[in-house]
Amino acid sequence: NNESFNAKERQLYPNYEYSQKNNSSTSAERLATCSLISGITGIICSFLYLPVSLSSGSNYPTGLICGVIGLVLALMSKNADEFVWAAHVLADMGYREVNLNLGCPSGTVVAKGKGSGFLRNLDELEVFLSDVCERSPLPVSVKTRLGLESDDEYGRVLDLYCRMSLTELIVHPRVQRDRYTGSPRKAFYGETLDRAPFPVAYNGDIFDLEDMDALVKAYPGTRHVMLGRGLLANPALARMVKGGPAATAAELQRFHDMLFAAYAEEIGGNAVFRMKEWWFYAKCAFADPATVHKLVRKTKKVDEYRAAVDRVFREQQLAPVARFCG
Repeated sequence: NNESFNAKERQLYPNYEYSQKNNSSTSAERLATCSLISGITGIICSFLYLPVSLSSGSNYPTGLICGVIGLVLALMSKNADEFVWAAHVLADMGYREVNLNLGCPSGTVVAKGKGSGFLRNLDELEVFLSDVCERSPLPVSVKTRLGLESDDEYGRVLDLYCRMSLTELIVHPRVQRDRYTGSPRKAFYGETLDRAPFPVAYNGDIFDLEDMDALVKAYPGTRHVMLGRGLLANPALARMVKGGPAATAAELQRFHDMLFAAYAEEIGGNAVFRMKEWWFYAKCAFADPATVHKLVRKTKKVDEYRAAVDRVFREQQLAPVARFCG
């Protein structure tokens, strides 16, 4: 009911209705109850993109994922002491795993020797990983690319990982130079499944059920898949993978409204700009993504944005299949 809204939420969406168990939960926690994300078993995210309200007022970092999924924070570092210090902080907060991001292809990150840039110096990386795996109070997982410039680099990279006591290796089978162009070379994921002494997960271009089915058919040993852009374009993708239905327009609008309210609760009017980043992906859920993008992208004020979003959901039809379209 509308009594559930705080003042800011009522101002943003005065006609929106929903129920909640109590009035103490944040809008981020209410988002967690949305069935669109019910198929997810975990989230890996960066400190830089974690809104404060996602910590639900307790030491254990629930919030957005309250009672639904587990949260793992990914760190980008090449300083072992700093990584171990951060892992201790996370352990004290109740986290159960820490991830080293060796997959980020951003030029500014790579130039600092972090993210996939750390793959440039495998001797240094081996010393770093040996140290943090020994001293970290939390199990250490890694997300990786194949290398920087050539697929041929992955042989040595995988040899290095296989010598480490990782809790999981997440493989995005592109090199840094690819960014997100071209097709992932899944054969390297298959090689990792065969060789690694620890659990292996796949990441890269899983945008719909056909993509998932093709991956599992080719690599029946698959047990864990990380969804990125595909999930942003279709918040119901994990639910669909588990046999559930596609998102309805009403569900997608409810998901949007809850997400917008959660951001507004944290950053006020700047939530509009954060939501426009989300629409870069969410537009792909609609039959005419170009029109959706045009309606939303020029808005700056909350009232303008709200009117544009209301028009999107009133006038635009959903695509037959929600699939990331770039």
